[in-house]
Amino acid sequence: MVLYHPLLTTPDKATQTAALPFLGEADSQTVHQVWQLVKHICEVPLLDAWQTVVMPLLASLEWLQPLRGFGCNATYVKLGSNIAPGQRQHPLRSLVHRRGCGRMPCLPGQGHP
Repeated sequence: MVLYHPLLTTPDKATQTAALPFLGEADSQTVHQVWQLVKHICEVPLLDAWQTVVMPLLASLEWLQPLRGFGCNATYVKLGSNIAPGQRQHPLRSLVHRRGCGRMPCLPGQGHP
């Protein structure tokens, strides 16, 4: 029996949700692939230079979660899963800015705070 979920092949940009399967343990290539997936589904434009700051933030917010299986594992990505309704600014934008990554581009219709 094979269990399959559509997020394994097609990220959902509307809900900013995806899953990246991999065999064995995560390595630097897996981390790079997760970063590329995060950049793809995130509504906030992200630069590669921000990876070392953003990835630990995503993990601390529980927006990146490891999924363990028998020989096949995955990283589940759910960006913005704990954003308060009506919040003016995406929390990722303010967290990256406070951590010294520089100014991030504005979302459409928003200026910098």
